[in-house]
Amino acid sequence: TKESYAEFARASVDELLELPPEVSFAQAAALLVQGLTAYHVVHTVGRVEAGQTVLVHAAAGGVGLLAVQLVKAAGARVIGTVSGEAKAKLARDVGADEIVRYDQEDVAARVLALTQGRGVERVLDSVGASTWQASVDALAPFGHLVSYGNASGPPPHVEVESLYAKSLTVSAYWLRTPTPPEVQRRAREALLAQVVAKRLRVVVGLTLPLAQAEEAHRKLEGRDTVGKVVLVGEG
Repeated sequence: TKESYAEFARASVDELLELPPEVSFAQAAALLVQGLTAYHVVHTVGRVEAGQTVLVHAAAGGVGLLAVQLVKAAGARVIGTVSGEAKAKLARDVGADEIVRYDQEDVAARVLALTQGRGVERVLDSVGASTWQASVDALAPFGHLVSYGNASGPPPHVEVESLYAKSLTVSAYWLRTPTPPEVQRRAREALLAQVVAKRLRVVVGLTLPLAQAEEAHRKLEGRDTVGKVVLVGEG
């Protein structure tokens, strides 16, 4: 909303982090919203474990790039979906084990081939309508789909009977869901510590002045960005 764009904002001290010298303003701006989302879909909701295989949709996006790294740090294998070779390279650079080009391949079929027909234990899906069926089809028995966005439109209504055959779990995450303060504080501190230690790479794909917010939206809507887009106020 237009109210979100301001050079100054009021926030609770519980939602702030003091930046160490090693972390720039742009990195911090790119970290918290998408970093917390990635942290919670991987750990709080997805409960990713070592040895699992995880399908990360939009793996070259802001949340996707962070999620890929967090999944790898948890000891799991990552299959990422992207469009375009530049995005594929970026996702590989941060740790994706396998890449599926959704603009060229049948995602579910390719994922099943990469997992010897079993499927993945987790799917992290921020795309929604256009990826939903592939996400469900790519899951292994007792798999878990975590939905946290609808970039291509809202996902379809879930028919519980459709989950029976593989005993699947479908859940959702939203950053504004009330979260116990200690859980949120632990997540923020863990993310910042990993950035400082250079174990978590924050990709700022585009930085624009606040006055060019319209251009930022145009590029986002055209899927012409990678990582995080940061708007910077004057002064």
